[in-house]
Amino acid sequence: MMKKTVIFMTLLLLIGTLSACGSSDKESASASAPETQEESEAENTAAEEEAEAESSDEEEVFQIETESDEQEDAADSSDFDIDLTELSSTMVYAEVYNMMYTPDEYLGKSVRMSGTFTVYEGEDRNYYACIIEDATACCSQGIEFVLDGDFSYPDDYPDIDSTITVSGIFDTYYEGQSRYAQLIDAELE
Repeated sequence: MMKKTVIFMTLLLLIGTLSACGSSDKESASASAPETQEESEAENTAAEEEAEAESSDEEEVFQIETESDEQEDAADSSDFDIDLTELSSTMVYAEVYNMMYTPDEYLGKSVRMSGTFTVYEGEDRNYYACIIEDATACCSQGIEFVLDGDFSYPDDYPDIDSTITVSGIFDTYYEGQSRYAQLIDAELE
């Protein structure tokens, strides 16, 4: 019973605060309003001219800043078909999941990603990967990468569990009957 009363009072308070928004004093609003249409038009014209003069200066500054920002952004992210470094952790995890689930949609696309470096030492070769965790850090997905060039582990690779940014071309390969995804011609930044 007490719980219902508290909920009811909370709802009443919420409704009261929402309905109290705005002014219901019609006299004060009409007292400050212009008396004639000509006065109203004159005030609007003056206000528009003043706003236009201020905005033209601001537009020039904004336009210059926007152009330089766009050029920097274009140089950073336009080089890649998929730049996972620009996404939130939840979106990155979802996109990597999609890359693993529907790899054919990503074949040949350039990908850039940041995550944790790890190595799996197999019988025939080592597998280097960039691991991405979801927002709650309970789940992780990773993409293997193969550096472009002649590199040897551990000399030419970062420390395990260090944060890396890697870019390369998305590809898949088979080992036995299993299909795996990887970034080929990869570069560490």
